Amino acid sequence: MCDPARVIAASLLILTLGGCTTALAQELRCVPIRLNDSAAAIAQRLTGDARNRFAPWFQIVDPETRAFVAKARYDHIRPGWSACLVDAASPTGTAGVGAAAGRAEAALGSLARAIADGDPDVLLWLALIVAIGVICSGIGDQRAAAQPVPDGMRHFGEAFVREFERPLLREERTGAPAIQARLRANARKRRLEVLLAPAAGRRYPNLSDHRRNVEYDIGRVLQRLQAPAVLGRAPYAQGQWVVCPFEFADPRQAGGK
Repeated sequence: MCDPARVIAASLLILTLGGCTTALAQELRCVPIRLNDSAAAIAQRLTGDARNRFAPWFQIVDPETRAFVAKARYDHIRPGWSACLVDAASPTGTAGVGAAAGRAEAALGSLARAIADGDPDVLLWLALIVAIGVICSGIGDQRAAAQPVPDGMRHFGEAFVREFERPLLREERTGAPAIQARLRANARKRRLEVLLAPAAGRRYPNLSDHRRNVEYDIGRVLQRLQAPAVLGRAPYAQGQWVVCPFEFADPRQAGGK
């Protein structure tokens, strides 16, 4: 599925770290882990002190994922993994430019400098990444809008909107709508988003200066309806809309007719 946030994050990671693959390979001096090896024994063999297995420049690597293994897992290392000396000033003289976090920080710093200097290649990549994210976001919005809302979710959503609006209509006594509303469903995940916005000429609901009132009204409505849904996470703003994300634990209540 085209998730714009993940596309942008992954693309930036590739752009940031893509140029330092060779340098990373040069910074590692590795030995394979054999059957019955322990992290302590390997650290003793490589560095002369078993305690160095906890040093930041001593790392165990899973070749399949090419990721460092968490030190909390060093009691259960596997044959086929590698024990590596990385970074600055290990006892055996291995030198590098920083731990994994240091390399990432340096790479991000290089990326920031390239952007600040107006590097045309980097700017072109960033423009492409942003364009992909915008396209994916548009596709996601169209899919969500086109997805039919199951009857159970629709009944709950309509009842929620009516009850949310009821005291606002009673206060004004004009008969004009007090809010605008939309429903957006993901039937497979049993999630429903109720989107609320002020009607023309009104200010409520919004989260910029009425967050507590909005949250109070959401809780009031759920309690009054004895709703089959719960608020999955805090309401958030999307343009003029207040998005209330609900989740249905029981699939029959989410999709039942």
